[in-house]
Amino acid sequence: MGTIHRPGLERGSSPSGPSIPFLRPGRVPEADAYGPGVGVDAVFARLIATDPFADDPRMENVTWVGPARAATVEEWAGLTGLDAAPVYVSLPPTDVQGRLELVRASVPDHPKAPRPNNPAGIRWTPAAGADALDGLDPSGLADNDLLDYAHAANRLAAFAQAMEATALAAFAARRPPLEGETRRDRHPDTSFWAAGELMAVYAIGEGAAARRMDDAETLVSALPATHALLRQGLLDAVRVRAIRHGLENVPESLFPVLEPLFLPGASRMNPASLTRKIRRLAEKHNPEPLTERHNRAAVQRRVWFTPLPDAMAQIGAVLPAVPALALFESLQAWALNAQREGNPSTALTPTGRPSRSLDNYMADCFLDLIHQAFLHPGRNGGNRDCSDVAGPDRAFLGPTDGQAPCNSTFVPRIPAKVAVEVPVMTLLGHTEEPGNLDGYGPIPADQARELAAGAKSWQRILTDPERGTRLSIGRGSHKPPADMVRLVRLRDPVCTGIGCDHPARSCDIDHTIPFHQDRYGPDGTLLPKGETSVENLRPRSRYCHRLKDDPITGWTVEPAGPGITRTITPTGREYLHSQNDGDGPEPSDAPCPF
Repeated sequence: MGTIHRPGLERGSSPSGPSIPFLRPGRVPEADAYGPGVGVDAVFARLIATDPFADDPRMENVTWVGPARAATVEEWAGLTGLDAAPVYVSLPPTDVQGRLELVRASVPDHPKAPRPNNPAGIRWTPAAGADALDGLDPSGLADNDLLDYAHAANRLAAFAQAMEATALAAFAARRPPLEGETRRDRHPDTSFWAAGELMAVYAIGEGAAARRMDDAETLVSALPATHALLRQGLLDAVRVRAIRHGLENVPESLFPVLEPLFLPGASRMNPASLTRKIRRLAEKHNPEPLTERHNRAAVQRRVWFTPLPDAMAQIGAVLPAVPALALFESLQAWALNAQREGNPSTALTPTGRPSRSLDNYMADCFLDLIHQAFLHPGRNGGNRDCSDVAGPDRAFLGPTDGQAPCNSTFVPRIPAKVAVEVPVMTLLGHTEEPGNLDGYGPIPADQARELAAGAKSWQRILTDPERGTRLSIGRGSHKPPADMVRLVRLRDPVCTGIGCDHPARSCDIDHTIPFHQDRYGPDGTLLPKGETSVENLRPRSRYCHRLKDDPITGWTVEPAGPGITRTITPTGREYLHSQNDGDGPEPSDAPCPF
């Protein structure tokens, strides 16, 4: 809180800077107290002595920083509403005050708050905004100024994102389709391979890079007003994302009709509400029947798996809305029924397991449903017995501890193939070193042992692979043997393309130095072709494989040392990539225990 220094106080410091000596009423100022020719009116000094702002709530959130200086008539009038001669109070130095005023000016519709009013005519610009943010210490600001600071930072970020979109759209325009290339459905004037450069710049996968470029092109070319507001910082990235979700699957030909309808007030709308509003508007103006659009969209239904920390994972799905909602509501009904019949707190449910939250019940019911669907395909009847279950009563099933989702006699058998790497000492119970679940990552040792116990077959990889695995077959065959493929995928669990993390198990096994293609050195000499060897083989997604090998893409991938590849993009940027950047299991020098 800023303070006015009371008469009679000693010189010293205060929360708002060094104190300035005020005179008691009737005293003559010392010659050097304020500088030549400066005095304080006796009547006004009495007013100062009473400190009229001591209990004024308007002064509680005023940010005053730095050394004291004289308040001008205009400043004093702005603070007090009085027209009086200049007095000495602790005010921010000019540069800090100017930055604060600029930060406050970043909020277009200034909410009513206990803050000083800004002088008229201050205009926020990205360059000035960046200087203001960089020159202020947020920890020293009053609450309202701190919120304005956060808003100013968000506004500057919006400007940066708008300019990033401008740059990406301009780059995409410089990458037309190559000769013979099949044109894309979205933005057919941009090459399918243009996203490869973004993969390298941002270190992201093919899909994320393509979406980033497509979104930038759409924003700049099809939503110019939205892009302009983002550049001004009057829309933020959260609202732009909501707009994009609302316009998903809407023909771009409708964007000029819809944009003027959803933009007014968009900056202050909840993002989810904004998305719903846009979808309603799109439905109203879309000439294509919903049935046709639904049938087309249903082709995109899918399920995906996302690893989460602490041996958890997320399964998502895109499904037709009616059965998806029916499934969700059924899960909710079963879960509510199970929760009602279970005792509160940590007491036991009718199945003998601790009580769970509603979300826990829904998740357990979901797993039970899937297990039973695979156990008893086509069956519709059942009871609450674990071996024959259907209907709401099935909701009592579900684990809380990672075990089978029913009693001890229930063993789920989902017909899916999983691969798990279990350290030998973990398997023998001598250590608790985690196992490695292919496609996920580390899992607890007990879960790894449980999976291993149910395995029907084993592949043993224990010591030096040279003793039992072929490291090279030279140029005898383009196709590597199975043991070599396994070793390559064990070494590199994911695609070795720049920014890509496609699982190696579904990647192509690619020759870094091509097996069939001719290569020439800088002097035109023919270089040796690649061998089929562990050293020369890398897992690459189909996209990264084609990006590397198709001459029209302009990409070059070549060895740059043991375990290192050099990637040169069409713009001439070079990226060095080490195989197995920490994704694979740690090598062990421990001897085989048996």
